[in-house]
Amino acid sequence: MNDEARKSRSIKIRQSILQEAHERAKREGKTVGLEGAKFNITSNAVLVGVAKTDAPLADDVRQKLENRILMRRLAEPQEIANAVAYLVSDEAQYMTGAVMNMLGGLDLFVF
Repeated sequence: MNDEARKSRSIKIRQSILQEAHERAKREGKTVGLEGAKFNITSNAVLVGVAKTDAPLADDVRQKLENRILMRRLAEPQEIANAVAYLVSDEAQYMTGAVMNMLGGLDLFVF
């Protein structure tokens, strides 16, 4: 297998893994949402892509990640926290069984 074929296969595998994670989050969120709604309990999920953290990340790896994200940057932790804060707030009390996409366009696979 040449380098180009290996790279293409690797991208397809990552796309499949991300798609499966998204689908599982949707299924689980809906299942728990259906059960919890009877008791006025909401259930939602936040699908997070790549966020800035204190974990060491080589500059070339960070650049490659940013190039694969439609927003061309990693998520700020506060952006993820804002999504979660909304979901647990009174403003989202009618929202249940939903998946909030915080992937920055990573799931759109724009390369």
